[in-house]
Amino acid sequence: MLKMGFMLSLSGFITVFASYLLKIFIGRTGGVDQVGFYNAGFAMMNTYVAMIFTAMITDYYPRLSEVSSDNVQTKKTINEQAEIAILVIAPILTGFITFVDWAIILLYSHEFIIIKDMLHWTALGMFFKTASWVIGFVFLAKGASNTFFWSELVSSIYMILLNIFGYSWLGLSGLGVSFTVGYFLLFLQNFFVAKHKYHFGFASEFYRIFIIQFVLGLLCFFTMKSVSSPFSYFICLVFICLSISYSFIELNRRLPIQQMLLSIRNKYR
Repeated sequence: MLKMGFMLSLSGFITVFASYLLKIFIGRTGGVDQVGFYNAGFAMMNTYVAMIFTAMITDYYPRLSEVSSDNVQTKKTINEQAEIAILVIAPILTGFITFVDWAIILLYSHEFIIIKDMLHWTALGMFFKTASWVIGFVFLAKGASNTFFWSELVSSIYMILLNIFGYSWLGLSGLGVSFTVGYFLLFLQNFFVAKHKYHFGFASEFYRIFIIQFVLGLLCFFTMKSVSSPFSYFICLVFICLSISYSFIELNRRLPIQQMLLSIRNKYR
């Protein structure tokens, strides 16, 4: 317990230190106002997504720890959680991509519209962050403190390098691109490490769910980039409805959602 706690604290320090270095680089390269835009953008995205992750972890981590000695059950638990996580978060991300400019104006002001492109890219990256997040807990559940630490260290190194390159290349938008690329690499990293150490693999059901929802997110992304307003909103609303409908159908297969809604409706009749 002491060893795992120390490794968790150390990895947390590395993450904070990498973020601090990036803010110093942005401040010296683009100015203090750019640091403010960066903080505002990622605070806006991470705050609401973190609420979903926190709600899931209270159930997921204990279940994963309980079966951690059995690789077959571990694989099954990770797949189940990954499917539900993508189904829950995908419609939110698709809606976020569509209405991000309204959210920026509502929460901040017109001056912060400059972070819109960064947040568009970040929303796409959240698909990969969700998948890598689900896999990453296997290292904690298995008590593999060394694997967890080195995974965090390596990912922090290439994340900071990608962020520096992205900001130097495209400014704030480049930070969104680097976020997406970085979490795609982290997804691959966690996947192959878990596959090598614990014989992990995703089921075909997860790939189907991920691809369908990610494609819907991509369609919204390209629509908002290429179609003028207000037509872009009408087109994206179709994709959002498809994403919500697909998630509802798939979640209802796994959880008694329809029965729960009917019982709530009958209760308040």
